[in-house]
Amino acid sequence: MIPTFRALFLAAALALPTGALAEDLPDTEPSVHAGMMIAGWAVTLNAYALSALVGLEMLTLETSPGTYCANCSSVGPLLILPVVGPFIAIPQADGTDGKVLCSLMGAAQATGLALGIAGTAKFKRERQAQRDWRDAQRVSGSWTLLPAVASAGPGLPAVPALALDARF
Repeated sequence: MIPTFRALFLAAALALPTGALAEDLPDTEPSVHAGMMIAGWAVTLNAYALSALVGLEMLTLETSPGTYCANCSSVGPLLILPVVGPFIAIPQADGTDGKVLCSLMGAAQATGLALGIAGTAKFKRERQAQRDWRDAQRVSGSWTLLPAVASAGPGLPAVPALALDARF
């Protein structure tokens, strides 16, 4: 079977760059997913904001008339520290509820931080794959004449031809 001129021209126009193999490049442009990165940093920021607000509130409780806080002066500043602060404050927290609250605030910040870092690494990897794919698809700005065999249709004789590969 002799390929038609259109098929040869299409094959030449879609030729891969030098050194690239067809199985190395996906057929469609790789997509970039930023959801895990955004969710991770949002959880970290919100959990830290809650922890810092609780810490600041504990510092102001100590100076408010008519209130008593057993460990506000020692636990409050620790809660202002991001990620590690709530864990450092656990031994000094007052009662079981204070220890559980510090544990939850620290766990939320650590989980958000882990998601944010992993999501950012994944985003960067996918973004690089997308750039590589686009670079491979980018036209090089050259003209190439390729020898080809063309036929005007089924049952007609094949003739030698030149296929023009134009990339800009």
